[in-house]
Amino acid sequence: MLDQNYPNPFSRQTSISFTIFQKSDVSLEIYNSNGQMINRIVDQFLPAGYHRVELNADNLKNGIYYYR
Repeated sequence: MLDQNYPNPFSRQTSISFTIFQKSDVSLEIYNSNGQMINRIVDQFLPAGYHRVELNADNLKNGIYYYR
């Protein structure tokens, strides 16, 4: 279950939190407004529970981004 990133909107840094209910492979990807995947910030096996990752957007152009 993905939570809302904080802060939103953000300028250069934001936190993305999520909960998984059983241990599993997790992939968290960032997409631009055209639907193109531009970054995969998580791609690993994680234990069940609450997780939070930091997204540093210094290399991203200004715009709207989605994550899934």
